[in-house]
Amino acid sequence: MTFEYHDGNAFEGNGQAVVVTVNCVGAMGRGIAEECRGRMWWLYKAYKGHCARRRIHPGTISLPFCLYDGPQVRAQSGHDFVVLLPTKDDWKKPSRIEWVKSGLEDLAALAVKEKWTVVDMTLPGTENGWIKNKDTVRLLVREILGPQETLFRIWTL
Repeated sequence: MTFEYHDGNAFEGNGQAVVVTVNCVGAMGRGIAEECRGRMWWLYKAYKGHCARRRIHPGTISLPFCLYDGPQVRAQSGHDFVVLLPTKDDWKKPSRIEWVKSGLEDLAALAVKEKWTVVDMTLPGTENGWIKNKDTVRLLVREILGPQETLFRIWTL
């Protein structure tokens, strides 16, 4: 098993990457997205611009628009990379399980490509994404991220 659950905020972790679940309209108003916006206003501004240009799509980690790195990221997030994982089209609508699944598949592939050993994240789509059945998402996490060599730390508040 290469995932584990922790109480707290994903930004408290010290992995190479932190995953921030987002929508595709440029709103970072709640949860980990709001935390990200507060820590990295410049990332929020770039994300908003990519959304306006329709470069970010639900269920897809659109490179390079959803991957941020550099010394500013390290200083403000405690991680080398911030990954934006869109789990919903609009903040007003719920996440879809198929978008969570394809997003987790993209995340697993990205972790292999980047050779990350530890990734900090929340359980995608379940809190502010409004997917009520967390067990379904946990099963996807086990199925998709479980076989990976990367340790995925799932943080819950």
